[in-house]
Amino acid sequence: MFDDSPKDINSVIREGYRVTPIEYLNQGWEIFKQNTGGFISFFLLCAVISLILGGPANFTSDPEEVSNFARTWSSVGSLINGVISGPLNAGIIFVAFKILKRQATTFSDFFKGFQNGKFLQFFLASLVVGLLVVLGLILLILPGIYLAIAYSFTVPFMVDRKLGFWEAMETSRKVISKRWFSFFGFLLLLALVNFVGALLCGLGLLVTIPLTSCAIVAAYRDIVGLNASSEMAI
Repeated sequence: MFDDSPKDINSVIREGYRVTPIEYLNQGWEIFKQNTGGFISFFLLCAVISLILGGPANFTSDPEEVSNFARTWSSVGSLINGVISGPLNAGIIFVAFKILKRQATTFSDFFKGFQNGKFLQFFLASLVVGLLVVLGLILLILPGIYLAIAYSFTVPFMVDRKLGFWEAMETSRKVISKRWFSFFGFLLLLALVNFVGALLCGLGLLVTIPLTSCAIVAAYRDIVGLNASSEMAI
């Protein structure tokens, strides 16, 4: 069993920790099982929203059949998708934490990233992380890979410790950098799980993507514990 008590971040960075990928995946599965219908329904809804925002271009393979209107729809939809993706992606994290804290969940919990001032914070986190990772990939690739792994706890820190987006990014980077290669191996395992899900006609992703998000929350719980406060998020 993991120790749920919140740990001092500086102590975690100074003393280090063990990374146990298989255990995190198992614990992620236990979280997922407690709200299987909710996780799958929410991910399916997100996929449908993405398809709608992509417009008619998503439903034809012939570029010449795509009208100017469809291209405009696709461009505007991509912009909207970029704005809402951060708050949407936080939804599974919110629900996973509520399950770990033995709190009742409702489907509306998946949309907590859109409440009050949270929307801007999650949008900025998604935007800035994305920009820095892309910039790092342009600069010899390795810096981008490093940042993509190092920022994995950004949203969990925002949800559980109520940190602003930049503080959450930097805290995540410092914590994960302590055992970066071990965490890289953990995320490779999660990528393999999603690859297997994609092989099942893509339908497996309905399970594997929420599952791997829950596994990241399980890793966060083991490494830094859970905030004692019953209220979550910034």
